[in-house]
Amino acid sequence: MKYKLTLIMENAVVEGRKMDITIDWQEDLSKDRLKEYMVEWITNNRFLTGRMLGLRSVGESSLTIEPLGEENDTITNVGV
Repeated sequence: MKYKLTLIMENAVVEGRKMDITIDWQEDLSKDRLKEYMVEWITNNRFLTGRMLGLRSVGESSLTIEPLGEENDTITNVGV
């Protein structure tokens, strides 16, 4: 199923500069992969900094996952 993901990072430090960042993208995800994203987000405190070059730290962040299409799933919002 296709999902819209929105990542919001406040007080992110990228290459020594502090900034607020919002990234939106769409992705086809299976229910298992969606669950993996959510588990990693909650349990791994380096989920973002381990994946983004130049990102050193993040103050607060949230990941919103919204289904796109005909299935009537709920919106998932996970904040750290």
